[in-house]
Amino acid sequence: MPAIRHIVLFRFDEGIEVEQQFDAVRKIQRLSALPGILEWRLETSMDERKGDIVVQNVLFESDEAFAAYRASDDHEAVGRAMSGISNWLIADYKD
Repeated sequence: MPAIRHIVLFRFDEGIEVEQQFDAVRKIQRLSALPGILEWRLETSMDERKGDIVVQNVLFESDEAFAAYRASDDHEAVGRAMSGISNWLIADYKD
């Protein structure tokens, strides 16, 4: 069964303070403890021309693991928190 690659680019809204950004990154990072994750990477983009962007790059072991991650209360809470301070783009594909 192919693994699922999940990439998210979070672009913080203009005016979001650095401490608020750090707090958001800590919340995202806690998701790495959820089951079914084979690889986890969370980085700040070096290119700041389009604003402050955090890159989340995750590899899930299966469709089921990815679906469980997306449906988890922790993931939904992070989504709600991020929706008030950022916009994001998502790319998911079979790896």
